[in-house]
Amino acid sequence: MHVSLCDPETNQNLFARSEPDPNAPYEDIKHLSDLGRHFLAGLIEGLPYVMPIFAPTINSYKRLVENFWAPVTVSWGLEHRAASIRLIAPPTASPKSTRFEVRVPGADTNPYLVLATILALGWRGVEKKLEIPIPPLGKGEDVGGASDKGVRLAKSLREATDTFKSKDSIAREVFGDDFVDHFAGTREHELRLWDEAVTDWYVGLFILFSGMSTNSLVFTGSSSAISRLFENRTSVAMVFNTVKPRETYVDRLWIYEAQFHSTASLWYV
Repeated sequence: MHVSLCDPETNQNLFARSEPDPNAPYEDIKHLSDLGRHFLAGLIEGLPYVMPIFAPTINSYKRLVENFWAPVTVSWGLEHRAASIRLIAPPTASPKSTRFEVRVPGADTNPYLVLATILALGWRGVEKKLEIPIPPLGKGEDVGGASDKGVRLAKSLREATDTFKSKDSIAREVFGDDFVDHFAGTREHELRLWDEAVTDWYVGLFILFSGMSTNSLVFTGSSSAISRLFENRTSVAMVFNTVKPRETYVDRLWIYEAQFHSTASLWYV
């Protein structure tokens, strides 16, 4: 999500600096205003504590993995398209275009909550006059590499929610206990549903044998797993006359009956 602040009277971009700062602590922010620097510092400091808002589902964390241009650490940099926060400012953009791209939120977020969170964290940095705590990532420097001084963001919704609802969480400071406790409860509910679910991955990986008679074997499994079983003759040695679905069991799950000669044996290698 891209964000900037403008003066409603003058329409001036408040993140832009009128003149380059020759004494900027980092070259990347020599064109960024003091307000913009504090705003950035607030985002950096608060980011680990608001991950359930930026990545609110189980599947959110399938995207946030290494080596996929994903923002997996607390990181920033001028025009760095893999960092968590990409600074867009002169000399690579015009002063009026100065802004931050917060790259952590995915398509499964609530954009209103995301924008509210960015503003809350950034304004906290402005009010506290926070300083940027870590150096920027330069061109060619990898997120999570040796030059990346930022902490690793949560790897799962469970880890993110635990940090979000912790006693000293910055989320509690900017949103209050009522919101944090309620929103954390919604994420914990999703985690409970996930813990109780038997996914297609398990169905596809394992074949569940459910019965056996003199010359037939009845078992359940996904159609893809069943196909792999009978295509790979080195895994299962069995002489079959027919393999056919008997009836639909549940979505994409079939009960199969395999007829084989009475002298055949079932074994795995």
